[in-house]
Amino acid sequence: MIDVKDMNRDAFSDERKTAMLWVTFNGTQAVDSGNVISAKLQEDLADQNITIGSAFSQSFELKMRMPSPAIQLTGVYFTVETSFDGTNRAKLGKFYVNTVSTTDGYKTVSITATDRMAFLTDTYTPAIEFPATPREILADSANQYNLVLDTEISYANILIPQIYEGTVRDYIGWIAGLSGANA
Repeated sequence: MIDVKDMNRDAFSDERKTAMLWVTFNGTQAVDSGNVISAKLQEDLADQNITIGSAFSQSFELKMRMPSPAIQLTGVYFTVETSFDGTNRAKLGKFYVNTVSTTDGYKTVSITATDRMAFLTDTYTPAIEFPATPREILADSANQYNLVLDTEISYANILIPQIYEGTVRDYIGWIAGLSGANA
């Protein structure tokens, strides 16, 4: 969710509003909104229904002018921030490059990228013993897939008696649902 509480309200209501975009590759190489030709953020659900425990993922399509020096685009990630007033920025996410294409010798590039949640499609194979708590299962998934857990998570106080068939993304969603939240 984008936190807009501190953004200038007039920036949203102005009919001439323009969203500015900042893209940073690997945390160091910035592309300002002047080099962005088009951008599209899309949120996807695992099962196309919004329910408690829904596991969202995001994809991002970016077409940009390649800055000089050129940015290496294989095996990289980028973060995206946006603003309507040029001052207050909202983070849209961190995305990992899947495909890159160009038709003009890399003067402009089209990039398709997804967040980490989209990659969690492996069947969950626990490295812990069952029964296990939701906290233990989520920590196990985080350890196996190098994920960073939110320290503010409030876990359901139950024991999961056995392993059930599902992907890592399914388990994250199920644990979120048990805790009355979404992933």
